[in-house]
Amino acid sequence: MEREFQTPAEPREIASAAREFAHADSSIEVDGSWDLWQFDEDWKLAPAAVTLLCLGPSFENESDDHLRIEFGPDARFLPIPEIEGSLRMGQSNLRSLLHLVSEIEKNLPLENRRLWSESGANFAGIVADRIGGLDIQ
Repeated sequence: MEREFQTPAEPREIASAAREFAHADSSIEVDGSWDLWQFDEDWKLAPAAVTLLCLGPSFENESDDHLRIEFGPDARFLPIPEIEGSLRMGQSNLRSLLHLVSEIEKNLPLENRRLWSESGANFAGIVADRIGGLDIQ
């Protein structure tokens, strides 16, 4: 089942619609956007896609997670040496991501969490490598 909501959508309306289909063996996907710094000839805050997946405890999936948030390409959170200001903008985007994770942890009991990357590599390691390779003065 797919349903569209008016923008901006009311979280209570989305949660109410999702409850109707929430079963132990089902998944619920919510696609939305949030503002992140993005470079397109200049830096600007622009909507970036984000997907929330809520997976029931009996829903089979490769990593046995129950909540997955897909933030899109890693590059939104990493400095790009060729682009001026990318370290600061990447840091701002990363702070936004960490703030969201912190808010989720305050409101949901989590047994564990994993910061996953599109590449399948350890995202924290990718960030450390990229920042370590910059000439910061």
